[in-house]
Amino acid sequence: METRASYLAVGVFVIVVAIGLLGFVVWLGAGGASEEDEVYIIDFSGTVTGLSVGSPVRYRGIPVGEVADIVLNPENLQEVRVTISVRRDTPIVTDNVASLELQGITGGIYVLIAGGSAGSPLLQPGPDGEPPEIASMPSTIEAVVQSFPEVLEQVTTVLDRANRLLSDDNLAAIDAMVADVGQITAALADPHSGVPALTDRAAALAQGLDELVMEARIDLARLSDVAIGTLETTDQQVAAIGNELTQAAQIVRRFAAQVDVLLQEARPGLTEFSQTGLYEFTLMVSELRGLATTLTRVTEQFERDPAQFILGQPVSGVDVR
Repeated sequence: METRASYLAVGVFVIVVAIGLLGFVVWLGAGGASEEDEVYIIDFSGTVTGLSVGSPVRYRGIPVGEVADIVLNPENLQEVRVTISVRRDTPIVTDNVASLELQGITGGIYVLIAGGSAGSPLLQPGPDGEPPEIASMPSTIEAVVQSFPEVLEQVTTVLDRANRLLSDDNLAAIDAMVADVGQITAALADPHSGVPALTDRAAALAQGLDELVMEARIDLARLSDVAIGTLETTDQQVAAIGNELTQAAQIVRRFAAQVDVLLQEARPGLTEFSQTGLYEFTLMVSELRGLATTLTRVTEQFERDPAQFILGQPVSGVDVR
């Protein structure tokens, strides 16, 4: 009886496991495109490395389906045709665009459907009942893959330059430079000729400058006293000159007053002279001019013939009347 019970338990367990496996297979089969999903195709012109059947499909970041198939486009071998299955309630419109994106830094690849405006019509199947086609655009992955050769070339160039920079000759030059820097540092640290000596000299120079400044201040104070004394003397001399000028002005005023008095006293005589004496003076001047003319003529005659002038003109011949 116990053996039969064990066989019965084992049989029941096997049947349960078989039913479970059958249900799991049915569940896996239901994971593909079902009647509740819509099928779309996307033609990618670039590489789809990392994308596989079952990769997620997201609509503006929201999971809406998965990749159902990946084949080459029979009409254009430069493209890869990806068939996706998304939920029927996903609003795929005519201006939606699909691209391949990375799930984080180390994650897999997924299909991202972006774009789409509110007024755009829904994407319809083809004329032969083919699944609607969603337009594609270059993805970040494609840009990375396309730029990888250029990046690799730049890395190679950098490594080549690094090798040239770290050549034996350059390393020897760097060692010599380090040795020179060490010598310079040691020389600067020398108390007799380095920075300490320069510091002592600078301190001595600063002390000398302080002494010169003190002497200059003393000299300036002396010059200031002399200048003040000179200004005081100048002020006194200017005051004395001002007093003398004032006295001279007073003398000039008194002289002017006296001249005015004299003019007032001489005014009647001047008036009489201008009326009678001036006429007589004019006549006298005229007579003096005639006299001067006569004297001039006499002088000329005397100079020409003094004897004739003194004895008179000689008589020649007989005067018969």
